[in-house]
Amino acid sequence: MPFQDFDEEDGYVIRMSGDVAFDEILQTAKLSWEHPNWDRLRYQIWDFSQARSVGVEEYDALAVAKMDNVHNRVAAKQRIALISGNAPVNRLLEAYVAALEPGHVEVRIFQEEAEARAWAVP
Repeated sequence: MPFQDFDEEDGYVIRMSGDVAFDEILQTAKLSWEHPNWDRLRYQIWDFSQARSVGVEEYDALAVAKMDNVHNRVAAKQRIALISGNAPVNRLLEAYVAALEPGHVEVRIFQEEAEARAWAVP
């Protein structure tokens, strides 16, 4: 799984492509959780639009959501835009979003980066 991550003024962007395995998502999430400027981030954009497949079961997506819930309780409120390129990835992202606790983070799923940016970037 090739991935790119980069900082923006108030946010963090991650792009994944190819065949994405669960352990690779966890490694990438760890970069987000340990971001040196976590307290100033106002948004994250996770772009899966170029992912051919995501080797994640719904149970795994729910486990990541539970870990994110704990982290989001102590973080500044953020918007997280998830970009999906296909129906199987979209179903996993929907399961993840449904498992997040309300109030700590705003999360939406988009099909295009422009829409995601328009919503996420303050």
